[in-house]
Amino acid sequence: MIQDIQNAFDHTHNGMERLKLEGKKAMQILAKLRQTLHQRKQTVQTLQLTLQAVLLESDAVEKSSAKALQQIKLSENQRCCAAY
Repeated sequence: MIQDIQNAFDHTHNGMERLKLEGKKAMQILAKLRQTLHQRKQTVQTLQLTLQAVLLESDAVEKSSAKALQQIKLSENQRCCAAY
């Protein structure tokens, strides 16, 4: 009878240790997933900022090109009129 109780205790103890180990592994997996999520959020933020910078630069180039074209046309008109 004592042996049966000891066996039941050992079985319960082993089960608890196994559950603790599984819980610890689950917490490690969760921590890794959180870290991965954090890194991906940072990547998304970096990409969003990069896109914003590219769009601003593109807009600046477009405005600069329009201004340069305007200056070229003005210069051509002045040359044309000066010839008369």
